[in-house]
Amino acid sequence: SNQSIKHPVVVSIKTNPDVFAVNQNIVPQEQLESEILKAMETQTDKSVLIKADQEVPARIIVDVLDIGSKNQLKMGISTDKKK
Repeated sequence: SNQSIKHPVVVSIKTNPDVFAVNQNIVPQEQLESEILKAMETQTDKSVLIKADQEVPARIIVDVLDIGSKNQLKMGISTDKKK
């Protein structure tokens, strides 16, 4: 069956070194906004899920949240605890 599944654009953030990925495609931080918006073009669900390692500094997450608010996107956050 070919119904489109609504799912958010996933932005993954790792730290040391900082690595950003949009739907698992690694992108430099300065291209993060344009990549998120590009991914949004094919999405029915205009939301972003930020998946961040616990060690990622808050300011980096705030930067990503700012991209969302500037572009009227719904933002969610899930943090991974290191096992």
